[in-house]
Amino acid sequence: MTAHDVISAALKKIGVLATGQAVEAEDAADGLSELNRMIDSWSAAGMPIFYVTPETFNLVAGTSSYTIGPAGAFVTSRPIAIIGAFIRDINGHDYPVQIRPISEYWPLGDKSTQSRPKYLYYDTTYPLGTIYVYYTPDDAEAIHLFSRKALDGLAALATDVSFPEGYERAFIYNLAVELAPNYGRKIPPLVAFNAQQSLGVLNSRNLAGSIAPARVGVPGVVGRAYNVEEG
Repeated sequence: MTAHDVISAALKKIGVLATGQAVEAEDAADGLSELNRMIDSWSAAGMPIFYVTPETFNLVAGTSSYTIGPAGAFVTSRPIAIIGAFIRDINGHDYPVQIRPISEYWPLGDKSTQSRPKYLYYDTTYPLGTIYVYYTPDDAEAIHLFSRKALDGLAALATDVSFPEGYERAFIYNLAVELAPNYGRKIPPLVAFNAQQSLGVLNSRNLAGSIAPARVGVPGVVGRAYNVEEG
C-alpha cells in the first residue's frame, strides 16, 4: 500500500474522484500532508502505528554484531522488532536466518566460529538496536531484514509499506473524513460510520496489546516454536 493509494481511495469515498479517475498532483500533495497530520494526531493520542519494511544490508566478514539505527552500522530508523531475515549470496541463492530470543541465542556454541549465519538475535537497545548473528560471517554477503517499525509519517506518495490487518481501511475512511471539508463535500453517513468503527477497532487492539505484525512470506519466518537441536 502506498500513500497515493490511500489518498485516491479516500477521495473516491467522498465523491471527489470517479472510478478510474487519477488524482491530480496538487490534490495528491495536499492529501499526503493531511494523511501525515492524521498519523501524527493518532500517535499523539497514544495509538502507535506499526508497519513492516524490507531492507538490505551488507555483512562484514569476521563481524558478528551490528548496531542498527540512524547512526548505526546499519543506517536506518531503529526497528521495534525484526520478524524475518535471510541471506542472499552472489549467485542469488537465499538462505534463511532464524530469529531467536536471547534465551536460545546465547547458549549457542563458540560464537567466533565463521560460516554463513543461521541465527539472529535482536537486542532492542536504545538509541541504537544491536543485531547479533551466529555463525560469525565468513563472507561479505547481503542480509535481508524484515523489520517492524513505528510510523512517524509517509515520506512520499510512492512510499510502499505493509501494515497489520485493519489499518488500510482505517486510513482510507478517516482520511476521507479529514479531506471532505477541503472540497466542500458532506461526509456520507456510511463513510462517517466506517471511519469511527475502523478507528475503534484499532484502539481496542492497542488497548488489548494484541496487534500482530503483518505476515511476510519470506525465509526465516516461522509459525511454531523453534528447537535448536532440530535446526
